[in-house]
Amino acid sequence: MSYTHIFDSHAHYDDEAFDKDRKAVLAELPQKGICHLIDCGASL
Repeated sequence: MSYTHIFDSHAHYDDEAFDKDRKAVLAELPQKGICHLIDCGASL
């Protein structure tokens, strides 16, 4: 099954886990069907 036009409504791509490859991961999202996202930042 293939999905298209996905809206990721709760992403955390600002997390340090993505520091090394964030740009590459974000560039791949459209190929995976994700067309929009909300990056929920968090700091306390």
